[in-house]
Amino acid sequence: MSECPPIPGPALSAVRLLYAEDCESNVMLFELYLKHTPFVMTVAEDGQQAVEKFLAEPFDVVIMDIQMPVMDGCEATQAIRRHEADTGRARTPIIAITAYASKKNEEQAAQAGCDVFLTKPVRKAQLIELIQKWGGKPD
Repeated sequence: MSECPPIPGPALSAVRLLYAEDCESNVMLFELYLKHTPFVMTVAEDGQQAVEKFLAEPFDVVIMDIQMPVMDGCEATQAIRRHEADTGRARTPIIAITAYASKKNEEQAAQAGCDVFLTKPVRKAQLIELIQKWGGKPD
C-alpha cells in the first residue's frame, strides 16, 4: 500500500486531538489520514476513557463517536461540558461522529454539547478541514 501524500494548500497548525472511537479499523483509518499532518492524536476506546484522558491533559479538539461501550459519546460529552463549567476551563470543540445519520442523533449530540455533527464514512480532506477549523490556533 502506498503512502498518502501531504494535503496541498495552506500550512496546517499543530493540533492536539482526542479521538474517542471503539472501532480499531476507524482508528487506523484516521491514523493514516493524519500521518502527514502536524496533528497529534490520542485515542480513547470508550466514552469513560475519553473523559479520563480529557481530564488528564489539554486537547484542542475532541472527535467523539456517539455509539461506544461503557459510556456513549453523548454521556461523555456531557461529562466533559460539566467539568469545563465546574472548573472554568475553556470550552473545547467537540465533533460528534456516527455511522447513524439521523436528525434525532444530530439533535441528541447538540443537546449533549457537541459543536459539529459528522457522519461516517469521513473523507480525508473533510476530516483535516474540520480539525483545522475547530482545533487550529489563530495566527
